[in-house]
Amino acid sequence: MGLFRSLFNRAKNAANEAGERLADPIADEKVDISDTKEKIRAFTRSLAELNTTKKRADADLGEAVADRKKWDGYAKLAGEKYKAKDKSKNWKDLCLSSASKVATADAKIADLKETIKRYDVQLTKLNRELEKARNAIAARESSLQSNVARLKAAKITKSLNETAMGLTADGSATLDERVKQAEAEAASYEEMGKDDEAALEEAFGAEDQAADKLAAGYLS
Repeated sequence: MGLFRSLFNRAKNAANEAGERLADPIADEKVDISDTKEKIRAFTRSLAELNTTKKRADADLGEAVADRKKWDGYAKLAGEKYKAKDKSKNWKDLCLSSASKVATADAKIADLKETIKRYDVQLTKLNRELEKARNAIAARESSLQSNVARLKAAKITKSLNETAMGLTADGSATLDERVKQAEAEAASYEEMGKDDEAALEEAFGAEDQAADKLAAGYLS
């Protein structure tokens, strides 16, 4: 259970990090650039190792050429002594032995030359790829700096626009509502005044009629 929970939490954290990266393209690009630069560093180290191997092959070739020259000299000397019928040593066997060493050196030289040729081709190609990768990452870093500035300006502009819209729209809405409310209250009071006036008129009108009748009685 402990291992399962640990794996679950690790997967959850990875998913959260991925979500955050997707939500922030600048952060995503920074991570990608960092990963690419690390790959370039690893590539450069491997390239340096290959170049070191090629240098060792160059050194081996130099030694093989020197050995061939040495054994070729021995073989020639032994051949000359044998042809001169020098009996002090078995020049024929020495000549054959030296010639064998020359043949071995020739084979080694040929193999090393072929190997070095392959190294040269590989190094030329890989150095070209490395240069392209470095140029590409430099361009991405330059673009990143530009986009960071653009995104920052866009966020500031958005914030200012939202603030301005809030100030204008909210203020207008509040004022408009208050004016409408005042107008409604005024209209309400006006209607109430009319109703009161009519009631008074009706009341006092009735009293006037009654007074008129009484006055007519008194006068008749």
